Amino acid sequence: MMTSIVWLRNDLRLHDNPALVEASKTGHPVLLLYILSTDPSDPFPLGTASKVWLHYSLMEFCKSIEPLGLTCTIRQGEPLTVLKEVVRESGAKALFWNRPNEPHLQKRDRQISDALASLDIEVKTCAGNSLFEPGHVTTKEGKPFQVFTPFWNYCLKAQDMIAKPLSIPAQITPFRGHLSSFSIELVDSSFTRPIVGERAALGFLERFSLSSYEKRRDIPSVDGTSKLSAYLHFGQISARQVWHMCQQVPLHAPFLRQIGWREFAIHLLHAYPESPWKPLRQQFERFVWRDAPEELEAWKRGMTGYPIVDAGMRQLLHTGWMHNRLRMIVGSFLVKHLLISWVEGEKWFWERLFDADLANNVFGWQWIGGCGADAAPYFRIFNPVLQGEKYDAEGTFVKQWVPELEHVPAKYIHTPWKAPQGTLQMDYPSPIVGLEEGRARALQAYKKVLKHLVAVATCLCMASCTRVPQADDRQVVEIVQERIAKRVHWNQGGAEDAQVCSSIEQLLTADLQLDAAVQIALLNNPQMQANFEELGIAQADLVQAGLFQNPIFAGIVRFPVKNASSINTDFSITQSFLELFLIPLRKKVAVTELEQTQLRVANRVLALAFDVRETYYRLQAEQTAFGLLQLL
Repeated sequence: MMTSIVWLRNDLRLHDNPALVEASKTGHPVLLLYILSTDPSDPFPLGTASKVWLHYSLMEFCKSIEPLGLTCTIRQGEPLTVLKEVVRESGAKALFWNRPNEPHLQKRDRQISDALASLDIEVKTCAGNSLFEPGHVTTKEGKPFQVFTPFWNYCLKAQDMIAKPLSIPAQITPFRGHLSSFSIELVDSSFTRPIVGERAALGFLERFSLSSYEKRRDIPSVDGTSKLSAYLHFGQISARQVWHMCQQVPLHAPFLRQIGWREFAIHLLHAYPESPWKPLRQQFERFVWRDAPEELEAWKRGMTGYPIVDAGMRQLLHTGWMHNRLRMIVGSFLVKHLLISWVEGEKWFWERLFDADLANNVFGWQWIGGCGADAAPYFRIFNPVLQGEKYDAEGTFVKQWVPELEHVPAKYIHTPWKAPQGTLQMDYPSPIVGLEEGRARALQAYKKVLKHLVAVATCLCMASCTRVPQADDRQVVEIVQERIAKRVHWNQGGAEDAQVCSSIEQLLTADLQLDAAVQIALLNNPQMQANFEELGIAQADLVQAGLFQNPIFAGIVRFPVKNASSINTDFSITQSFLELFLIPLRKKVAVTELEQTQLRVANRVLALAFDVRETYYRLQAEQTAFGLLQLL
């Protein structure tokens, strides 16, 4: 009998599992398969914490499916190789899986699907790991949202499209064959054993107090958050389940907004797959980070001398989880006070977090580093002392994780270096950097980038010395000059190459002003090439419309008949007189099309000028805010 394989990944659940539902519909025996990938080409292999969570989760999942008569085969290796082996061993003819959110896994899955299709294996993939399919939530122009609020507003308006969770299939025929299976080794026993599994996730959500979430979510010493992040990442509960369960409870909006941030991160990673190593804000590629391995290690181990930072890092080290407020505090301290790259923080969180989700991890670090979408400005620097006093005033959380400070009075708990002698144990370190020293160093580093920010953003993104096709652009030039009083010129090659590039260089010799920024973009821009090709085609169509259509050329050859001595030939060129009447009509249509094309091109040029102005003003505002901050 044919077998259907359900390839499990980050969807270790029975409820709301579309791939499992689709496989059960076939009526064939269902084989559940989990593959721990050992593919050396994987750019994001599992971190230690993820392997620990997975070790316990697979054990729990295997127990949870026993009442249904199901088993889960666990293998290790390169996924395609393992899948081919299991297909051969089980005689399977169909394979089902839920599509991942990560771009590199989506690419790998497409390759696997093609390879298996060539072996006559039916492959069916399902959506089930996010509220909306990645890439399906876009602006009116079809572009990814860069700011959270409009993104979330779109989601709220489209919430009727969020599918309701699926029930466990009423009938699943178990696979009865015997296949070899492996267990996931426990690679690190230093973590506190986590409570894992689908039942635990549902229990956390049912017991979670939505009504007090907004008031308690920033206090690390209280149980004020859902702690669902790891369960969501490993798919032990789906985002759709969380969404629909919360709809039934009052005061759910603040919590669901956090689910929205998760969704936002997923869609951003889909749109910018290079973001795990490349900042979305281009200017931060020029940022000069410090290479300070000893300070980085002190941060990782919770030995910075700042209690709230150290408490958070030690919580992470031992539990595989960290409170969200603390993630912002420790992240700001790393990238600003220590001036160490956000990528180093991203790597460490990937290694030590149970909820190490690629999209959320990247988004969080780019947010705190000021280099991502909708990010906090880099010059917004969290003061760890003030943050500690605000969110852990009595030091309850600090004393839980930093026992060296157990006897320090609350007055000094966040500034233990000021405590009277004898109250501070000698093994707690002094601050590895002064607050003002670290802050000033960070602002100085940012100032160096900001100095050239407007020029870089304008020149790299909006202008260069490239050629555009020959086209009569006079009408476009007139429209643009009428609207914004700027000279518009596009390089059409030849001697103009050096002239245009020289003009741009001259404009950049001084501090870049708004008029110069707009002029650079309008002097020459590669984005305009397609627009002018369109204009040239419309002009050519107008010329053609005023001409006769190609005439008909005909020739007749008369061969001699009996008793004839010559060959007669006749040639003729004919033209339909109807063309005389059609030419004015064709010209009228072509003129209308040309005018519409000119307006479209002019509109795009004006839109470009608007984008330059908007970028310029935004960066100027950031520079002004930065200057004001230095006066505080």
